[in-house]
Amino acid sequence: MQPKEAFKNISSKLDAGRSRKSNRSGIDRSVEVFPFLALRIFVGTAESVISFIRK
Repeated sequence: MQPKEAFKNISSKLDAGRSRKSNRSGIDRSVEVFPFLALRIFVGTAESVISFIRK
């Protein structure tokens, strides 16, 4: 599975979890979004490193 496909799968699962728990406070939501952003940064860095190695 490609990294982007795996990432889409994870983000759709996160969206499903977020809609289930949508009645929580804003602080909980920001705490939930932070690891998601960190994961995005990590995936982007990993993809650039992989493409750099393949050259």
